[in-house]
Amino acid sequence: LLLAIEMTLLSRHQGFRMGYNSLCAFASVNHLHFHGYYLEHELATESYAPVPFHSDVHVFGSDYPAPGFAFQLQGADVKRLARQVYKVANYLQKREIAHNVFITRGTQFGEDASSDNRTLRVYLWPRRPVTGAKNDFAFNAALCELAGHLPIKVEEGFEALTEDGAVQDLKTQSFPTEEFETLKAEIRTVLQ
Repeated sequence: LLLAIEMTLLSRHQGFRMGYNSLCAFASVNHLHFHGYYLEHELATESYAPVPFHSDVHVFGSDYPAPGFAFQLQGADVKRLARQVYKVANYLQKREIAHNVFITRGTQFGEDASSDNRTLRVYLWPRRPVTGAKNDFAFNAALCELAGHLPIKVEEGFEALTEDGAVQDLKTQSFPTEEFETLKAEIRTVLQ
């Protein structure tokens, strides 16, 4: 995790992102690896204003289709950021809760999209587990899809997809809201 954060910061390209899919969260193989890719477009999550949760940890509000945790780099303390994310990810791993991580640049929490106050953001989404064959028709809600980047695999899937349909797909594969509220209480204890 620390290496992935540092690699993202080493790139001068503002569109370089990294992410991780755990087991049962569309991991393509059964071993730890991060994905890195370039995207020339800014995502709405990069200026999204998450809700304060505990200390420097934030959560997505009810206006976002997938409940999750949001972290940002404070100053230059990369290790502190990695420790915060690790505490939550490690808890999810120990509880066998599938999850996705997305690392990107964005505005500081609370700043609008036009702000020059930029930092590194890390998102962590607990999610419903997925097993079996992947859906090749439209998209699978994994690290980049949960962040708002929807690579569509086939033309028919692209033509048939609507915004409401995409939001519904994200909600269906996301961690249930009630369970997320319980998880937040557990994570609050982990972060003490």
